[in-house]
Amino acid sequence: MTTGEDVWDSLPKVEQKAIWDETERNFWVNLRSKKDAENKKIEKDFQLSINEVRLKFSDLTGQRSQLKESQSRLASELAKVEAELARTTDECEEKANRLERIEQDYRA
Repeated sequence: MTTGEDVWDSLPKVEQKAIWDETERNFWVNLRSKKDAENKKIEKDFQLSINEVRLKFSDLTGQRSQLKESQSRLASELAKVEAELARTTDECEEKANRLERIEQDYRA
């Protein structure tokens, strides 16, 4: 029974070299092809990841702008409310003092 090694040894050296060169070339072509495919997948995953983060970043930037506008508007409204509260408190104290004076004058 002939083995693969016997068949190989029976070939002329020139043919052995040609087969060996073709086998080696095919190995490197296949390896490069696999590496290229891996690199393309890595690049695709990277781009998807980058795009996803950029989209989320854009959404968050827009949301932050809206929240800053709301914060500014609410701060302005709060300042108005605080001013109105201070004015109302002063007026209330003034009326309470006047009421107390009127009651004191009435008792006197």
